[in-house]
Amino acid sequence: MSTSTAAVKASTDETITVTAARELPDKHLVFADIGLPTLAVSLAQETPSPRLEVIDESGVTGAHPSHPPATIADSVLITDAEGVLTLPALFRYVLQGGRIDVADDLQTIPAPSAAEVATLRTEIDPQGVYLR
Repeated sequence: MSTSTAAVKASTDETITVTAARELPDKHLVFADIGLPTLAVSLAQETPSPRLEVIDESGVTGAHPSHPPATIADSVLITDAEGVLTLPALFRYVLQGGRIDVADDLQTIPAPSAAEVATLRTEIDPQGVYLR
């Protein structure tokens, strides 16, 4: 990812997504649902956190979708996924067991860089499914 500080006009969705991606630390497990959270995870995996592990709201873990899924039932999520947890396992063991790492110390939020917005627009969501 380029560290360009050039001014760019980012939409609200892009700003939210880039901000969330910046807060996802490397080598941690996150729980993300479909939409902007999925885009934030994908952006983080493309840029500062390539080893970020994800469990989505349907229990799929280790998914490597070729494009952002439209719903939690989208076959792109399960294809080539490393595993699927049952909902009791997802909620009892993972979520209630405190195994999800989250960033909770947001400070001043800098504007998205031109490189971050370009990555979102061209690589993560080129069809504009989520970003409007």
